[in-house]
Amino acid sequence: MKKTIEKKISHGIDAIPSKLNIPSKEEIDNLVTGIDGVNKKVDALNKQYGKA
Repeated sequence: MKKTIEKKISHGIDAIPSKLNIPSKEEIDNLVTGIDGVNKKVDALNKQYGKA
C-alpha cells in the first residue's frame, strides 16, 4: 500500500513539468546539441568567407 501511494505521488510530481509546459532535461539537452551544431557551422562559414 505504501509503495502504491509513493508511486502515485512520484508520478504526479513527474507530470507537473509537462502540465506547465516546461521542457524535460532530455529536450533541453537535444536543443543544446542542435545549437552547438549550428554554431560550428556558423564558425566554419565565418572562417571560409571572413567576418563582415
